[in-house]
Amino acid sequence: RPPRSTHFISSSASDVYKRQDWKEVFDDDQENLNENGIETLAVGYELDNPSKVRIALSAESLEAVQEFMQGNNETIEDSGHIIETTVFEEFSD
Repeated sequence: RPPRSTHFISSSASDVYKRQDWKEVFDDDQENLNENGIETLAVGYELDNPSKVRIALSAESLEAVQEFMQGNNETIEDSGHIIETTVFEEFSD
């Protein structure tokens, strides 16, 4: 298996109610993520700010995660994810 790293993605959802829509879209897309070599490690939101979400993924590179997101931009945006609030962090696996 090629070297992997852990990627944290933080972002905001358009409002507290949309956060649930976003989570359903994300959960429904797990097969697509896996087929693209991306594994979900954790998904959650800040307890005092439910519109702030955080994802932990394992993938070969940050570029692979970003390319996946760009290729699925319309679906991601339609779910309530505010694209311009996205912050990427990369850590050793």
